[in-house]
Amino acid sequence: MAEEQAVKANLRGATVVEHDGGYAIYKFDLEGGQPLNIAIPHSEVETLLLMAIRTGGALGRVATPEPTAKRTLPVEWWTLGRDLERQRMVISFRIEGGMEMSYDVATDQIPPMIDALRSMLGEGTPVPPDTVSH
Repeated sequence: MAEEQAVKANLRGATVVEHDGGYAIYKFDLEGGQPLNIAIPHSEVETLLLMAIRTGGALGRVATPEPTAKRTLPVEWWTLGRDLERQRMVISFRIEGGMEMSYDVATDQIPPMIDALRSMLGEGTPVPPDTVSH
């Protein structure tokens, strides 16, 4: 079996192909400037996103060993809900111009979250301004 090779590339952009209803086109520039377009089916975009988050986190920890360093994304919309079947809270965010991301959180985490939000409003026990977590 041939050894896999990696080609260095810089992301140039992304578009969605509407006519066939299911591919995102990711546009890259290879070293030397040659363009490379990769079509990813809609059904695999979430997997690609999770892979990018995991590898981005690992690379970020190597590049910035500071444990409190965080990457923030602007949010244009959010909602809180409940998954009654599993007794979990669902927190959803829509990234500006992008997809909606939802996270489920154990309901026993609600009181510490309320305390953290109250402290951010100046109520209750103060916490460091850049680190509110549990």
